[in-house]
Amino acid sequence: MMRSKHFPEPSRLAFAAALLALSAAAAVAQSTPSTAPASTKAASTPPAAPVQIPARAHAYYHDALAAIYEDEAVNTGQPEYVSQAIDQYKNALDADPNSAQLNDA
Repeated sequence: MMRSKHFPEPSRLAFAAALLALSAAAAVAQSTPSTAPASTKAASTPPAAPVQIPARAHAYYHDALAAIYEDEAVNTGQPEYVSQAIDQYKNALDADPNSAQLNDA
C-alpha cells in the first residue's frame, strides 16, 4: 500500500506528546466530580474552584517527556534533545522532589 505524499509521517515525538496530552486530559476528566443540575443547587453556592492537577501528575508527565527526548538524542545524536531531556528531568524533580523513581533517573 502506498502512502500519500501529501501528508508527512508524524514523528514518534509528536505521537508520544499527543498520547500524553490525551492521557492527562482523561485523568483530569475522571477526577472532576460530576455536578448536579442547576435547578438543585442552592442560589448561595459559591462557584467551584478550578481542578488542581496533583504535583505527581506534572512530575511524571515531565519524566515521560524527558524519556522521549533522551531516546531522540540517542537515535539522532542531536545535542538539543539532550538539553531538553535534562530540562524535563529538572521540571519533574521540581514537581515531586521526594519521588524515589525520579531521583534514581
